[in-house]
Amino acid sequence: MLTRFRFFLHAVLAPAALCLAASACGPAPPATQTGTAAPDAAETNTVVFEQVTVVPMDRERVLPNRMVVVHNGLIAEIDAAGMPAPAGAVRVDGRGKFLMPALAEMHAHLLPEDVAPYVGGRFATPEQAIERVLLMFVLNGVGTVRNAHGHAPHIALRERVAGGELTGPTIITSGPSFRNEHVASTAAAERFVADHVALGYDFIKVYPTIAGGIDDDADVWEAMTRAANEAGVPFGGHVPTGLGLRRVLESGMRTIDHIDGYLEAAARPGAPEPQIFGTNLAGHVDESRFAALAGETRAAGAWIVPTQSLLEVQRGPDDPDVMATWPGMEYVSPEVLQRWIDAKRRTMAAQPLETRQEYLALRRRLLKALYDGGVRFVQGSDSPQTWTPPGFAAHRELAALVASGLTPFQALETGTRNVAVFLNAEDRTGTVEVGKRADLLLVDANPLEDVANAHEITGVMLNGRWLLREEIEALLR
Repeated sequence: MLTRFRFFLHAVLAPAALCLAASACGPAPPATQTGTAAPDAAETNTVVFEQVTVVPMDRERVLPNRMVVVHNGLIAEIDAAGMPAPAGAVRVDGRGKFLMPALAEMHAHLLPEDVAPYVGGRFATPEQAIERVLLMFVLNGVGTVRNAHGHAPHIALRERVAGGELTGPTIITSGPSFRNEHVASTAAAERFVADHVALGYDFIKVYPTIAGGIDDDADVWEAMTRAANEAGVPFGGHVPTGLGLRRVLESGMRTIDHIDGYLEAAARPGAPEPQIFGTNLAGHVDESRFAALAGETRAAGAWIVPTQSLLEVQRGPDDPDVMATWPGMEYVSPEVLQRWIDAKRRTMAAQPLETRQEYLALRRRLLKALYDGGVRFVQGSDSPQTWTPPGFAAHRELAALVASGLTPFQALETGTRNVAVFLNAEDRTGTVEVGKRADLLLVDANPLEDVANAHEITGVMLNGRWLLREEIEALLR
């Protein structure tokens, strides 16, 4: 059986370098302040964070007044502050700062139509827009992105980032979604899996609809899942219409994205025909079923990618004119932003606020019940969709998890340590520990006290390269 996410693991182990302006990193004079640009990066491969508080994320704790040495892209030492820094190292003043692992975005989209809202200025083509979107992820401290619906160019994009040609997060990508136009028969489903393996995609994205083929939907599903399990290729995404949650769990689905299928599985007899994500099921759900559904999910070994923030921004009470001023919206083209404003107004007019609030509260209770029931979560926001600009949306997702009842540590864990466990790479990434890959955030306040502090970013380290926030912002102008 092939190793799951084998290409991600290769990327973690590869000595990738990131292409950035020469001023992004390099040796600094003694007592360099964190906000000061450093000279040529080529002069050193060692960075030292001095007098910094470490948020290791191995458990809920902080390690105050530490010196963290990064060498050749790995965390080489974590010592008490005051130890001598290696000669020639970049020295970053960590006084009053907190060093934590970089975040992951485990449900993103990098298709040209998805990044089109971010085309503007000198980013005049979809290809340049994708490069811009990658920088937006970096700006917000996202070091890993799982692309849920890809094509062959995304394999090349993944390798360009891993090889240092582009600045961006490590990319995990599916191929084209498993859906009706690709899988009209059981034979087509088997070929679909074989093509994923041959082309080097990391996982299979499952779409909500697989109906309309030559063969029965259940037979097509069985053919795909059997072939994928035999090949060791994970699959995840939506719960296909007509199959139901239990069927996909029994098939070995690796992730249930959007918490899809759960409200439908808990719906009472006589409930209306579900709309997408069960948006019309508030008041028709037996919440006493949530604990049993959590047990079934846990037993199946499936993970949840909640994308709670997507529903919150689309159906929540926020005025769209105010939303248009949120951080990150400055990167959206004015024409697209106006379409988002108009769409939100239509949603607000079509359904009373009380009804929308009831649905969101139901989803929050479901999320918390699944978490409390031992189901494992990895963070994902479905970015970029409406109101979910890349990178910025990851922090909205953290806030949505806390609003659903998770602690800041629990929310942050879904974007750090849990991701490493999910990818079978916990010995390589996900925490601030010696020997781990140096994908790090330096923030201005303790994120364990307030998850919003994870967005107060001084700088980002990817693969051992120290990138000041203002320098990344300059590349986006």
